[in-house]
Amino acid sequence: MAFIRAQKRKTKSGIRTYYYLVENKWENGKVKQKVLKYIGTNPNKISVDLTVEQCTAILGSSIISTATAAELKRKFQEIGICVPKGEIEKLILSFDVQKKTCSLVLM
Repeated sequence: MAFIRAQKRKTKSGIRTYYYLVENKWENGKVKQKVLKYIGTNPNKISVDLTVEQCTAILGSSIISTATAAELKRKFQEIGICVPKGEIEKLILSFDVQKKTCSLVLM
């Protein structure tokens, strides 16, 4: 089972706490801890890499799994979203649970 571990370190600006997603395993009668992912300095902010299937399940549309960058760009323009010049390399969709707002970043 994975859990979050806090690790304090001295820096030039003082003591900082860094957070890691870790997992314990027994090897040769001893517990070994494996870092699965570095979380950062805020344990409440976690970045998760999703598969295309997971994105489709969350968004309820299969456009992301089959669309090319040009098709995505055209689709966004059709619904009135301003898109950057050139190809879309990255699409970041975020949802603020408290404010109930979405934001989209295209790069």
